[in-house]
Amino acid sequence: MKVEIEYIDKTGNRRTRWFQDNAEAFRFVVNPPKGVAEIVNAPEEFQLKAQRRGKTKATIAGLRHRDPGWVSGPNKSQPVISSNSIQFSWARKGCRLFECFSSVDEAAAALVERYSQGWAINTLAREFHLHRDTITNLLVENNTPIDRRRFRKLQEARAGWEEAFSKPTASALYWAGFLMADGSIVRSKGEPCVQCRIGLRDIDHIRALCDFVGRGKPQMAKAKGQVPLVGWRVISQLMANDLARWGIFPGKGRLNDAAPKGQARISVDFWRGMIDGDGSIRMSGRSPQVQLTGRRGISEAFIEFVEANLKLHLLRRYDSTTKRYLRKLRIYEYPEGGGTKVILNGQNAVALCELLYSEASDGLYLRRKREAAIQITGQYLERQAQAKRGASG
Repeated sequence: MKVEIEYIDKTGNRRTRWFQDNAEAFRFVVNPPKGVAEIVNAPEEFQLKAQRRGKTKATIAGLRHRDPGWVSGPNKSQPVISSNSIQFSWARKGCRLFECFSSVDEAAAALVERYSQGWAINTLAREFHLHRDTITNLLVENNTPIDRRRFRKLQEARAGWEEAFSKPTASALYWAGFLMADGSIVRSKGEPCVQCRIGLRDIDHIRALCDFVGRGKPQMAKAKGQVPLVGWRVISQLMANDLARWGIFPGKGRLNDAAPKGQARISVDFWRGMIDGDGSIRMSGRSPQVQLTGRRGISEAFIEFVEANLKLHLLRRYDSTTKRYLRKLRIYEYPEGGGTKVILNGQNAVALCELLYSEASDGLYLRRKREAAIQITGQYLERQAQAKRGASG
């Protein structure tokens, strides 16, 4: 004979489980597993035995009292109960609940819903000018499980943050290029962790990355004997899968064939992110110079992008194998480590700076790199103008 047990799991959903053995069903009622929050309905004989043991009497009676009109179903959620702390905060000066919602009940329901979508308690408290204990009390009174681990690690989270790289927008491609250069994907407790670290002077750029993704905050990191760094990290399988479509995957920094894929390969925004991360823009003597460092696959893809978008000037290289002069960029290889770099000088460097930074959207560039690009371009054009005036004079 099958025995039906109805219960609420740790996520707040109501579910039904069937047992073939009465003894097994009774053990489930008296000593429910960790995933069960409350037993809702069980055979009357089980309830009587359990009540004698003092295990489920208050649980079943209390649940029915709170929700007497409940109809049996697998995933029906209980109505939100407005706590006394929310009602007190509603009338408190400075609280933003009154500005955002029409009633206390609506505010309570919205807070519970946002927490279930991934918003951290601290984030909700800052947004509506509440104390974090007010939100905690609301969640407890509504039997909403509080994930302490998520509370510690989930900062500034907003709904849909894991889909930040799901579409090839200009912002997504730029930050994908930046992560290709200075980021990495590692395993953290069995889950993919997307992270990056840069110098402390560029902390505002990490803040911009946090604003784009919708999760995380700048984290300071300093190893013994090294300069201070600022980083960002989130754990997301979905985000790791989206980045892999553009060539960003675990271990990319150790593979020579690691290279951008798809739309990232031809995107100006992507390569601006690469230059901001692993590139340099400077004056080499009196000549402007742009460099990009990376594995061979990245250097080859960068040369392909440059040759497709720029008309290269005064570029001749002697190939000892064919004994000919070739109009192609050269890949310089480091003697150790397997790294390579590509260098553009003079007019070619200026043309690349104009391509990458002249029409860059606000926030989709590293400020000091863009200022360097504007500076070397201005100096080069000024010298060109002076040379023309001297020739004409």
